[in-house]
Amino acid sequence: MKKHFILNRTLSWILLASLTLSLFTMSAFAADTGGRIVQEKIEQSLLSILPEPEAYGLDGVDMFSLYLGEAIAAYEVAGGALEKLDMVIYPIFDHNDRTVLIAAVTQRGNEPVVSLSNTFTDDLCAFSPDEELAFVYDNSGVFLFDGNELILLEQVPECADMGRDSIDTLGQAQLSALEGAFLSPCSRLSVPDIMSLGVLGSDDEEISLNVQIVKQSSNKTCWAAAMASMLNYGRISSQYLTENSIIKSYYGNDYDGESSPATRSLVNNVNRNYSASLQYVGNTNNARSDIWDALCGVTIRNTPYPVYGDFDGQDVSWDHAMVIRGMVGWELFSVMDPQVGTYSTGTINRSGTEFSITLPRTGHTYVLQYYAYKY
Repeated sequence: MKKHFILNRTLSWILLASLTLSLFTMSAFAADTGGRIVQEKIEQSLLSILPEPEAYGLDGVDMFSLYLGEAIAAYEVAGGALEKLDMVIYPIFDHNDRTVLIAAVTQRGNEPVVSLSNTFTDDLCAFSPDEELAFVYDNSGVFLFDGNELILLEQVPECADMGRDSIDTLGQAQLSALEGAFLSPCSRLSVPDIMSLGVLGSDDEEISLNVQIVKQSSNKTCWAAAMASMLNYGRISSQYLTENSIIKSYYGNDYDGESSPATRSLVNNVNRNYSASLQYVGNTNNARSDIWDALCGVTIRNTPYPVYGDFDGQDVSWDHAMVIRGMVGWELFSVMDPQVGTYSTGTINRSGTEFSITLPRTGHTYVLQYYAYKY
């Protein structure tokens, strides 16, 4: 495999266009929330899905006939009122006007963060194009308001720790004042057909590993589910570790269901108990090159391996562990998120030190702070 800093000219040109988007100021992004800057960033993010659409539940979907909908605003219940979140959610439709993906978009510094997933897509398919929708988060989970009533999408235990109030504290007048968006296609997404050029999936431009999906059993056990998924890569199914085996390895039979070990301590434990040979890294100064090398197999003699990531929740008091299982060039990455048991994508900043991902299930952005790779 070629060195990670040599990019194919075609993909380099495509990613250069994405890089120039980062030069816009925050005010330009805010003024263009529903405009071209965001659409182009979403189009670039689709590059991380093109090589493996089936991994995102897109079997049979024509990836070159996708359409972007209106930005759907998101609110949280706090202090007896509704406060708009920084996150907005864009539905992405196929040629049959069916919602097949969502793009959760937030802002980090001067750079937009786009995260693609199939979260809530089945729920959105149940609504008609003439309904105006808004997302509402309270201390129990996430709802959709359709202009008349609230529909519970999912109970999310993590929301109880985010300082939110119950939606029962709101009156109908407050809900009726929400800014809704119609669930219908607005513009066609222009996705480069670089698959036919033989760019993605060859040598040094893109890597994605088919890691096992391990869904966490409670809102406090993402660390164990993510570590099990990572360590199971390359194992046969009869040797798979489970979330519970990782928990028992660390806590024995005395786990209280609430505690989470520090990442360094967890890495030391699995190295001792499973001969895992993981290297803990307590900063992100070299994250982009370290993670790329691990995924491509540079660090362990041409044996690709996923990376354990500890992500810091922005504006919330807890972290979230995920498995980093892919990268496209310098700006996009993919994770296995044990919270929802799916693959999702995130954005890497220009300097390569921030891996950011927005999770629509909680409405917050998470930024990589520690990681561990095999060596």
